[in-house]
Amino acid sequence: MALFIYLIIFSTEYSKAKNYIVKNVEIIEPYGVNFKKNKMIDKAFRSAFNVLIAKILISDDLNEIKNVNTMLIKSMVDSFTITDEQFIENNYLAKINVSFEKKKVLNFLYKKNINPAIPLDKKIIFLPIFINLNSNDLSIYLNNKFYSNWNKFLNQSELLTYMLPSEDLEDYSIIKKNLENIENYNFEKLLSKYNNDFIVAIFFHDKNNINVLSKINFNDKLILLNSEFTDVNPKNIGKILSMIKKLKINYEDSWKKENLINVSIKLPLTILIDSKNLKLLKRFEEELNSSDLVYNYHVESITNNETIYKIIYNSTPKKFIKNFEDRNFQIDYNNEIWLIK
Repeated sequence: MALFIYLIIFSTEYSKAKNYIVKNVEIIEPYGVNFKKNKMIDKAFRSAFNVLIAKILISDDLNEIKNVNTMLIKSMVDSFTITDEQFIENNYLAKINVSFEKKKVLNFLYKKNINPAIPLDKKIIFLPIFINLNSNDLSIYLNNKFYSNWNKFLNQSELLTYMLPSEDLEDYSIIKKNLENIENYNFEKLLSKYNNDFIVAIFFHDKNNINVLSKINFNDKLILLNSEFTDVNPKNIGKILSMIKKLKINYEDSWKKENLINVSIKLPLTILIDSKNLKLLKRFEEELNSSDLVYNYHVESITNNETIYKIIYNSTPKKFIKNFEDRNFQIDYNNEIWLIK
């Protein structure tokens, strides 16, 4: 009986982790006789929902999520907290954290036949190489407008954090030597001293056009993207910032595509764990609650010897096995009921 009570309390406690949380949504509203806090909160819900959707959808799918009814958005909100309230010059200012129920958000997208991505933040090395084809000049660091302006503006919905390498004469020399064959050069060895994940963007400037070859390395998988920009003056900062914005959207999409959740897959799994191993039970439930691919789960039965879980998983058996083995769970999947130990 004590074990049963412990597991029920534990499951209830960690069920709250099955949420998407958007933090620090800033709201500014005139404060006067017509000020209504409920209206302000509704506005915060919509702003938070827009940030969340931008985090988990590739850009092409964002067009499918427009003008969502406020009541529908509110139905997906689990809770919210208001922080840092201020009244300044007849304005009400606040920051709000909003928690959305993950299952309701995924069901909403599923009905629209949209597959979201797991919102995984990632730090990557970004190396912009600017080549003027007219003069055959090479710029990488301080004389490169893309290098100096890349992190000038940050977007709350971005998952990628770009780390630009400091000026390195040896790296510059290596790239210079390989300039004629730069499109085929393997940057992995050059950049592995910083991070295994990187994006190298090679900007080819020819008259008023700039073609960009992006070599993207996510989790040891190389992706090549080609982008073309016409009527561009490299001295025009406005044009540069516009290009940076578009390239960042492309890079975000590439990262999200690596982490898409196929919500149409609902794989039923039955998992058995030794009831006496309380530490393993706790760690397993923590993982279930933190995984974006676990659609739902419940404890089907408990005895002194075994605890059986029923799980609905938004991916393949192979993916479940890999993800949980990567987190140091041993899985015996030779029988219909899988054993975790």
